[in-house]
Amino acid sequence: RQADTGPMRGSRAVYALKLDDGRWLLIRRPQARRLPSALFPVLLLTALIVAVAAYPVVRRITARLERLQGSVQSWGRGDLSARVAVEGNDEVASLATSFNEAADHIEALVGSQKTLLVNASHELRSPLARIRMAVELMHDQAAPALREELVRNIGELDQLIDEVLLASRLDAPAGEALMQETL
Repeated sequence: RQADTGPMRGSRAVYALKLDDGRWLLIRRPQARRLPSALFPVLLLTALIVAVAAYPVVRRITARLERLQGSVQSWGRGDLSARVAVEGNDEVASLATSFNEAADHIEALVGSQKTLLVNASHELRSPLARIRMAVELMHDQAAPALREELVRNIGELDQLIDEVLLASRLDAPAGEALMQETL
């Protein structure tokens, strides 16, 4: 009943191919298997159960990450005392510990730098005062151009020291600023 190559009449699953020697080659496509209709609801229910069971675990981890992120942002805004509570014994806890150690180290370095600037500024005041006094004592003996240059240089040094002290007071908390003023 088949005259030429193509899908076999009466069946879409069989393809007929006429060979040169007059014979026919019939090719049957495998039947598509249909999944049982009850499988979809079972898969959906399984996914729902897994999601409900996993939510508390995932939420606990993401909450810890959110607290870590908040501390990092607070620290980045200048609160060098910001630290993260270390909870658990996993990668998030290890990250929190590393952050706390780095923050401690940087806070100590910044504190040391501020202390050094304050101390250096105060220590520079004494020699500067002695130089100023020496310039005043040699008032009549020095050439006017030299005396003016010395007074100008002393003024610049005095201004730099004032700026360093002001910057260290602005960066310091209120209690430290009072202590620095007394130095």
